[in-house]
Order: sequence, then structure tokens, then C-alpha cells
Amino acid sequence: MIRLKEVSLRLGNADRSSSVLFHLPSFEVEAGEAVALTGPSGCGKSTLLNLIAGLRRADQGQVEVAGSDLGKLNSAQLDRHRGMHCGMVFQTFHLLAPFTALENALFSNIELGRPAFRMNHGALRIHSSAGSIV
Repeated sequence: MIRLKEVSLRLGNADRSSSVLFHLPSFEVEAGEAVALTGPSGCGKSTLLNLIAGLRRADQGQVEVAGSDLGKLNSAQLDRHRGMHCGMVFQTFHLLAPFTALENALFSNIELGRPAFRMNHGALRIHSSAGSIV
């Protein structure tokens, strides 16, 4: 489950001369539910995803993902939480050049200490669903 309550985040300059306030009173997604985020450029889609992934911290409010209040996690805990609960595909791929797409997909699993079979199975499943050739 993903739940955000009264989340605010100021984006831009610290002096507020050219900053924007992202404010979301309520947002909830149940486990297994599919959601599409749509809207014009600059409306907050990426900001919302960054908050959910713990890449940005809310200035106010609560961001809860998979039962964890992300505001209460330190950096190391956030990294581990992301590794266990978040998967992101960016518009621009930032792959490590000397490695295949499959090898790039496996890197995050090594840090989590997952068994090789489980890592390969998960990465291959992702690649086959995306139509990638390994």
C-alpha cells in the first residue's frame, strides 16, 4: 500500500524567490492496484514518484509505503527500503556501459544479498515482460 497524507514539499530556491510548493492532501494506492499518473509537464508527477521512492523527503506530512513511514527512516534504511519495495524505469536509461541490460538489472539485488537464482529469475521476468533481448 502507498499512502500520502497532507504532504508538502517546497521545490526551488531556499529563499522562496522562485520556489513552488508541491502539496498533496491525500493519495492512496492499495496493494495490487494499478494507477496511471498523467498530466502536463511540471504538474508534480515526478515529484510524487520521488516522494514515494524516498528519493525526496516531504517537508511536512506522511509518506507511507509497504507499511513503513519513510519520514522516520534514515538514509541507509531508505536505501534498503527502495531495494526491497521500489522498482523504477526512467525515461532515460542510465546503464553501466560495460554490462548488459540484464547485468545492470542484477546490481541492486547483489547489495540485498539475494540468491543468484532468485536474482536471475526476477531480472529475466522483467526483461521478458519488457520485450528485451538479453
